[in-house]
Amino acid sequence: MLHLLTTTEALLRLAFEDLSTRQTKPAIFRRFRKIGRERRGKVRLEEDILNTWIDVYPATARSIREFKGVVPLRDWLAHGRYWNPKMGRPEYEVSDVFDIASEMLTRMQEAG
Repeated sequence: MLHLLTTTEALLRLAFEDLSTRQTKPAIFRRFRKIGRERRGKVRLEEDILNTWIDVYPATARSIREFKGVVPLRDWLAHGRYWNPKMGRPEYEVSDVFDIASEMLTRMQEAG
C-alpha cells in the first residue's frame, strides 16, 4: 500500500511540474504556476495540488476526496505506526488503495 500511495503522490507532483511549465496553457496552469512561485519547491500535496485541482475541475472532487482519505494511511505506514490515524475509512485493503488512486488519476486525466 505504501508503494502505491507514494507512487501516486510522485505522479501528482510530476503532473504539477508539467502543468505549471507547459507551453500550451491548460485551465489549471496559472494557479499551479503561482503556487510553484510562492512555495519555491515546497508544494504541499493536499493543500496545493489536490485542493487546486478540485477548484479548477469540480468533476474530480469525489475521487480526490476519496484519495485524501487514504493519505493519512501513507503517513501512518511511513512513520512508524505509533498513533491512530484519522482516515476516510476504518480499514483499507491493497485493492481499495489501488482502485481509489486509479480512479482519481483517471478522472484527473479526463479533466485536464
